[in-house]
Amino acid sequence: MTLSELLKGCNEALQAVFPIEKYGYYGVDIVEGYTAPCFFVQIKPTTTPVNRYIRNNEVTLYINYFQTHTDEVDLFEKADKINQIFDKSVKIGDRYVHVEDVSFDYVGKDRNILQATIELQYHTAIKPDITQPLMTEVSMNYNKEE
Repeated sequence: MTLSELLKGCNEALQAVFPIEKYGYYGVDIVEGYTAPCFFVQIKPTTTPVNRYIRNNEVTLYINYFQTHTDEVDLFEKADKINQIFDKSVKIGDRYVHVEDVSFDYVGKDRNILQATIELQYHTAIKPDITQPLMTEVSMNYNKEE
């Protein structure tokens, strides 16, 4: 799974509950000209090798919700629904990504923008870089001493 596929899958999970016809979805490339109500969704990946064959991927997903007008009850409702979407795992393509933690904060100058921080974790296989030709034949001599 690529990071683009992960981000796309997380957006699709959100859009299943918060339809794109009613909410805008933006990434880090938009800084002005957005239409509220909307979600800004971004990821921050960290990847570490476990061994020669497996890589551990930890991704922090940030979801910021912008309202058309400030409404605390609406923020609570969005937090509850986001918590349900990312309860234990989230389906991305044909696999499930484990959800380690979901937390919420309020950001912005007036601290009225809901920010969800979701810790995701999954493993990927490391494909070996084979630059040498593979062995095709093995010969062995065995001498048994009596």
